[in-house]
Amino acid sequence: MEIDYHTPQDRSSWLARHMPGIYFYSMVVLDILAASRRCKKNTYSTDKKIESSANVLRTLERIGVEFVIENMSAFIDLKTPCVFVANHMSVLETFVLPCFIMPYRKITFVLKRSLTQYPIYITGNGRQEHQKIIQFIEEKLNGWAD
Repeated sequence: MEIDYHTPQDRSSWLARHMPGIYFYSMVVLDILAASRRCKKNTYSTDKKIESSANVLRTLERIGVEFVIENMSAFIDLKTPCVFVANHMSVLETFVLPCFIMPYRKITFVLKRSLTQYPIYITGNGRQEHQKIIQFIEEKLNGWAD
């Protein structure tokens, strides 16, 4: 069965249409802060991650961005691990893709090292564990170069 997503008609609001930048950034910052609080309390569950992602999707739709996601069954029905590669111009796919992928598959994002230093994303033991993972990956990549 083919599974697709298309932005519903009339998702926009007056505020979003007339002040899209203010609307978008204020909504996304609030969502990031809420996610950060959940991470610090260790309560940022998969369902909450999907909800956060869907909030960003709806926010983008309200300012006029239209999404057409086709043939999701190609990865939903897949029985093996897979890799999603995004040739991104921004971080928006990092915010939006989880609401489409996480209900069906576990995901992990690879990101540049500088983003691992942002205190809003990783705190406490999570930061230490994350640094260990980065170090392990760097060691493996350096080993391949030899």
